[in-house]
Amino acid sequence: MRVLIIIMILGICNFATAQSDVDTSELVNEFARVMGFTNQPLVHYITSTKLESVPVVETTDTMSINGEFFKVDAIVYSKNGPDEMLLEDSLMIEVNNSRKSIWVHKVDTSTLKRLNVIPFYSDDLIKNFRNTYVIQKQKLQNGLCKVSLKGKIQPGNPVPVSTTISVVFAEKTLLPQIVTIDAVIRQVVDDEISTALKLQEGGEKMIQVIDGKRFIVRSQTMSVFYKFIETGNTQIAIPKKISSFLEFDKASQKFLGVGDFQDYEITKTF
Repeated sequence: MRVLIIIMILGICNFATAQSDVDTSELVNEFARVMGFTNQPLVHYITSTKLESVPVVETTDTMSINGEFFKVDAIVYSKNGPDEMLLEDSLMIEVNNSRKSIWVHKVDTSTLKRLNVIPFYSDDLIKNFRNTYVIQKQKLQNGLCKVSLKGKIQPGNPVPVSTTISVVFAEKTLLPQIVTIDAVIRQVVDDEISTALKLQEGGEKMIQVIDGKRFIVRSQTMSVFYKFIETGNTQIAIPKKISSFLEFDKASQKFLGVGDFQDYEITKTF
């Protein structure tokens, strides 16, 4: 999911692509702090996610999904389109309302702790980002900034994937407004791939000729718009509990759906 949607740049302040180690470290840490706002114990936000693809091959290549996220200490609930997720105590449930299915997973304590950790000042994180991305920062108008991480195509990679991650955020609060992920995939077309593409509706649209060679070239853009964010508000409450979806039947040792979820297929993974 991925494409750039906002261009309201007035006084752009570009960082050179060959940044010093200090600049790179600062930008990586700033990016991590912006995206780490969910580490706080009380969080509620609303998003709108837009997916665009070029070329469009199937209907799911272009869509918009509304989402909402709640976190109160170690309890997390999110809803994205028809899908819901709830993490409570040592259980995580994933609800697919389109397919009427619920997956129940066991989550250990160490996993819960890792959910609240982003290594802001990790030397390994900074080294990995520096080796993988070219990092730039721009100052936008209205107190906004943008940090972009443009992926480097690794030599010898048989399926080069170019990825750019960017986040537009408020400089004062360090809260994100838009997160965009752009991915472009290029792969040489051999006879097997060519035959498969001819059988696929819209497959020929994915072929481009570059330097005399035929490639599959496909781009996808996912843009997440943060429409509302609040943190630290003691009035934030999780809208649903596990008991809203399931009950445990001691006789059969199985989880059963309750209320509107009585006819859902339940899958326990532990």
